[in-house]
Amino acid sequence: KYGGWNFLSTQLPPLHLTWHGGNSWQFIAVWFFIALWTLVDPAFHQRCYAAKDGKVAKRGILISIVFWLFFDAMTATAGLYSRAVLPNLESPLMAYPMLAEAVLPPVAKGLFYVGMLATIMSTLNTLAFVSAQTLGRDIVLRWRMGELTGDNRLSDLTTTYTRAGLLVSFALAVVLAVAVPSVIELWYTIGTVVVPGLLLPLMASYFERLRVSANYAFVIMIVGWMVSSVWLLTGYLGGSMGVYPWGIEPMYPGLLASLVVWIVGRISYRFPFDISTS
Repeated sequence: KYGGWNFLSTQLPPLHLTWHGGNSWQFIAVWFFIALWTLVDPAFHQRCYAAKDGKVAKRGILISIVFWLFFDAMTATAGLYSRAVLPNLESPLMAYPMLAEAVLPPVAKGLFYVGMLATIMSTLNTLAFVSAQTLGRDIVLRWRMGELTGDNRLSDLTTTYTRAGLLVSFALAVVLAVAVPSVIELWYTIGTVVVPGLLLPLMASYFERLRVSANYAFVIMIVGWMVSSVWLLTGYLGGSMGVYPWGIEPMYPGLLASLVVWIVGRISYRFPFDISTS
């Protein structure tokens, strides 16, 4: 309807068609690490364990990567057309619905809105339930397992704690959505804070040569999260996200801190110190 490459190249700002989009290499690399969020997502591991065997899970991941690439290409292309067709759009969040209003006939438009709603609801259901299980069953209930040993109410308590975890998860989600209304900033903020503390101990747990003790893994999680969080807050408190000490993205200090603790933990794991022989 509007034309191909020539239309986009004449209607879009020049930076929209560059590989970097005007962003620094640091910022681009940060999104690579944020993409590794997949590996620290509990739902990823649950779905892999649900596969028939490791080969099926591996094939599923490889096939999914191809489709992710295809879907991301579609998303980016539609976004470029939306910017070119609707240059004066006030809210970027409405880019896809407004593009649908401009180009789709009634039946296709209805299918588009139903598909968009289905994507939102399926993601909401999955992540909300996983978060509820993680908070209620895997964290709170496990803290109480010692005092609940042999308790016949354990199954009922699992349901109760999971329901409570669901309420807490929804409340946190609402707070985050209100505090950070931009989807991109929300992914950037959560990924920058969470990934540095979880990525290294998780990857190390898969390989004996990289493994550390549970105590050191916990310290890595706390240190990586705290360093990245403090670094990120300096940008917010300075009045502008993206202006950080020495121009370094918060992801990197967090990863570096995690790496330092991992090295210490690895040395301790490989050469345990026995006080009885000292």
